Amino acid sequence: MIKIAICDDEKQDRERLQELVYEYAQKYEQTYKIEIFESGEGYLNSGLVADILFLDIIMNNKDGIQIGEEVRKQKGNTIIIYTTNLNEKMAIAFNRIHSFGYLMKPIKSKDCDERQTLHM
Repeated sequence: MIKIAICDDEKQDRERLQELVYEYAQKYEQTYKIEIFESGEGYLNSGLVADILFLDIIMNNKDGIQIGEEVRKQKGNTIIIYTTNLNEKMAIAFNRIHSFGYLMKPIKSKDCDERQTLHM
């Protein structure tokens, strides 16, 4: 079973991504469990070690880059996929956090499928 965390302070973005994960999992017959978080701090404090973390970059309090750094220290091998409206942080996401992917909002079904985001 794939443990997936979605961390975004925007409700509609969380719901859309959850919908896309569900569609993908059905299409490729993946078993999964999704946990939803409204903040990066919520994810870090949950004790969950997700296999895949969809992490918004722009959030209240700590941003996704700061959360990504803490995830790397605390939770090791979690695959981080950033979701955002900004291209400016892409280099940091890849070079400093070593993220697996970077999806631009609004995320479309083809974005997940083209990258085989959840294929493990």
